[in-house]
Amino acid sequence: MGNHGVRPAHVRGRRRHLRPADHRRAARLVGGVPITIASLTVVAALLLAGLVPLRGIAILPIAGILTGGAMTATSLAGRRFNNDLRARRGEVEAALALGLLPRDAVLVYRPVSAYALQCSAAYAAK
Repeated sequence: MGNHGVRPAHVRGRRRHLRPADHRRAARLVGGVPITIASLTVVAALLLAGLVPLRGIAILPIAGILTGGAMTATSLAGRRFNNDLRARRGEVEAALALGLLPRDAVLVYRPVSAYALQCSAAYAAK
């Protein structure tokens, strides 16, 4: 018989190793999806309410302003989250050492992410 049934994924454990191109692609999705959804939702609501005429000369500047605001809020929240993530790295490593799965260990970051969003929303409101 032999080891023909063993796959390398089982040898490495549950961790999936991403190539740098995969990280960039994932980062674009993580940053781009909230920006797009937030902007399109507000523009659609403004159009449905009749507050903005259905002309490109009115829609494009408003969509640009909303997209810029969403980009600012997303980048500020991401920067704040990343900084707090580095500060609390030991807590996640401790959770992993106790046997938690990676998806459960990162729940330590949930309050951090909520605070990051509050800070960026407060900055965007100024």
